[in-house]
Amino acid sequence: YAPPSGYKALCTANLPEPAIPLPSAHFNTVLYAGDNTNSNAVTGVGFQPDFVWVKKRDTSGQDHVLQDAVRGFTPSKKLSSSSALGENNTSDGATDPRWGYISAAGSDGFTVSDNNEEGDQTNKSGGTYVSWNWKANGSGSTNTVGSLDAVVSSNAAAGFSIVTYTGNGSAQSIGHGLSKDLEFLVVKNRDANASWVVQVSTTVNDYMYLNGTDGIQQSSIFGLDITRSNDGTFYYGGPNYMGANGVDYLAYCFHSIEGYSKIGSYTGNGNASGPFISTGFKPAWVMVKRTDVAKDWIILDVKRDIDNVANHRLFPNLADAEATAQLPMDISSNGFKLRISDSNYNANAGTYLYMAFAESPFKTANAR
Repeated sequence: YAPPSGYKALCTANLPEPAIPLPSAHFNTVLYAGDNTNSNAVTGVGFQPDFVWVKKRDTSGQDHVLQDAVRGFTPSKKLSSSSALGENNTSDGATDPRWGYISAAGSDGFTVSDNNEEGDQTNKSGGTYVSWNWKANGSGSTNTVGSLDAVVSSNAAAGFSIVTYTGNGSAQSIGHGLSKDLEFLVVKNRDANASWVVQVSTTVNDYMYLNGTDGIQQSSIFGLDITRSNDGTFYYGGPNYMGANGVDYLAYCFHSIEGYSKIGSYTGNGNASGPFISTGFKPAWVMVKRTDVAKDWIILDVKRDIDNVANHRLFPNLADAEATAQLPMDISSNGFKLRISDSNYNANAGTYLYMAFAESPFKTANAR
């Protein structure tokens, strides 16, 4: 029957138009095989990626590789979420091109190289790899919004930016180039061996380590504050750790965009039929971290698991190969659901952080 005057029928066609109708124009996962050459072109990203995160899937002992357009696609700019090593440390192949690196970004992907050696981390012959790709705004420009100048490459529409800055030995605010307060911030000292510091809480001084397992801790040594009343900055109050004089730092900054990305938390119920977490879109990529006790970070995506249940897991804090033992998750048209009682995902009363990016907004999503 016709809806009453002033009302619409309850159907997806009458949902609001999403802010980002095509999420894959801003984030995309691409799988590829290594070929042990110095120029393996990986295509199918759909845009020129500004942040590329690569992980070898089939063997353990190979660190994650994170590179971006602001620092440059050279072996000397490699960093790894599974290692505290800085850019200037050659241990474990950190800046050794023989271990593989991302050498360029193009209009539809990127190139991995290995100087015709082993190239295990990004391009070993016959190796299987996953790449997660984000769009920012190229090599960036100077941002003077904070008390300390920074170089920022921002995609404000998608709630993501890449920031680099050099500390001056005092507490400072740093411009991030986005229009809302941050919900997920990760900062890395580029010049020295130091952990990746993560803040997701609105509580000043809360932190975790991306390369570690600990839950949320609190300390004033970092003095992080990501909620700055929409002034376009984040703040650090521990200059010796986040802004030492003359030391270079990297920050990846995120906030949720309705229908495209969601950063939030949930509480486990300890049942085989776990909680359903509504994101408002069909996820393409999900990262989960237990925050009340020590557990690994976990990433799943719909390219490595094309059907439910999703089960192929990689761990940002570990150099391990892809895990396939049963820890099932369903990816739905508007969120994800845990399908097991397990401390990594779904312990009774356990608290969990999640970050998800969309394959499609709910308005146009199909179930798997």
